[in-house]
Amino acid sequence: MAETELDDITEDEVREALTEFDPLWDELFRAELARVAHLLVERVDVRMNGVEVRLRPNRRAGLLREVAGSRRAAA
Repeated sequence: MAETELDDITEDEVREALTEFDPLWDELFRAELARVAHLLVERVDVRMNGVEVRLRPNRRAGLLREVAGSRRAAA
């Protein structure tokens, strides 16, 4: 992920956003869950010995920005 994508977000904000994501996930409607999964997941490979999930790095930055931005607005 390019550093410039997260320049305006501090490491503490990223850590806090990720910590709060799990309870938020439980509150989302199915359509919202599908949208978030589609934004984050680039590819899923199912193999005999496990599953490999490839995430989209640029989308993670956008989602973190969105979560951090909503936290700033609420503060």
